[in-house]
This record gives sequence, structure tokens and C-alpha cells, in this order.
Amino acid sequence: MKVVVYVEGPADRSTFEQVFDSWRKKNPRGARLSFIELNGKDPLLQEVGRRAARILEDDRSNHVFAAPDLYPYRKYTDTPLAHKDAATLRAVLRRQCSSRRFHPHCLVHDLECLLLASPDGLKKVLKTTDKIEKGWTKKVESQDHDRPPKRVVMDLFLKHRQEAYRDTIDARNVLSEVSVEQLQAKCPVGFGAFAKDLGLTLGFAPQGD
Repeated sequence: MKVVVYVEGPADRSTFEQVFDSWRKKNPRGARLSFIELNGKDPLLQEVGRRAARILEDDRSNHVFAAPDLYPYRKYTDTPLAHKDAATLRAVLRRQCSSRRFHPHCLVHDLECLLLASPDGLKKVLKTTDKIEKGWTKKVESQDHDRPPKRVVMDLFLKHRQEAYRDTIDARNVLSEVSVEQLQAKCPVGFGAFAKDLGLTLGFAPQGD
């Protein structure tokens, strides 16, 4: 049994590999869990249906997940990929592959939403004891879209580290001691729904139900 998760870029892939490391090493169904980057939202939306169909045809026990970000979405207006919220994005993905073993999801914000959900890890990497969490909304998935989580994190690195934020390195460091369950609790709409579905597919008992 293979479970393949398609994500947008290298930072998503490497960070999810770390966050879900224990699930990759051992899960109740003995599935091989892998994360594959597709170099952006455009390639993911355009290619994931075809890729998913091939994997699902190879073995009837396989499952495929798609986990793009909601933003940006205005560029897709008046195209076959048009969407404006999580529900319409999932519908776009579902039109490409109708199999019950295909799991379309929407992560709402960039990867950095998870970093804002982990203020202690963020403070550790930034080497500060300041109350930085006052700089964003408590419900991180509702963070102002004009100042999204990635912009917040980039500004924090410039302020406290006097250096640019490196998503493929710094995201892993911030989340190195955070559990899947902690992130689910802080990001229930996007990441939480995705992680719950992934956990059930791998045979884990549902959490918090």
C-alpha cells in the first residue's frame, strides 16, 4: 500500500516529511507514505489528476492526496481551474480524479501558517523571548491575507536574526519539536482536516472525536 501526498514545493515536502516522520516510519496499515513536490501551484493543479490516476490504477490499495495552498487564487479567474475558497478548490481537484481513494485538500495559507502555530519553536530559532505572538491573530488560519503568515515570518527573521528567512531550512528547525496533534489543534480547518484524513487512511484512530 502506497500513500502519496502531492504538495507545491520543496519546503512543503521537506517540512511535511519531518512533521509526519513517525507516521512514515510506522503506521497501523504498514503503508509507504511519501511526499512529492510539483514545483508550484500551477503544476499541481494541472498535473495531479493524471498522476493520481496512474498511481491508483497500479494498486487498488493505494491512496493519493493533493494539498495545495488556497492563495493565490485570483489568477485562475475565468479559467477551468477557477476557485475562490477551499470548497471550490477541492472541487477543481475532484473533477480531475473522481476516485474515492483520491483525497483533495486545501491548506488555506502557505507553510508558514504552521510556524505561527508554533510560537515557542519560532522564538527558539529567532533567539528571542519577546512576545512575538502578539504580531498575528490567535487563529492563525485566519491571519490577514494582506499580510499572510509567510510575510509575518519573513519580517520576524529580518528583525530578530538580521537575515532572510530560508523556508527549506528554517521551517524544519521551527517545527522540529512540534507534534502533528499540536498543529492539528492550532490549524483545524486546512492542515487539521488534511492530517485527520491522512491519519485515518494510514489506520490511526481519530484524535479528539
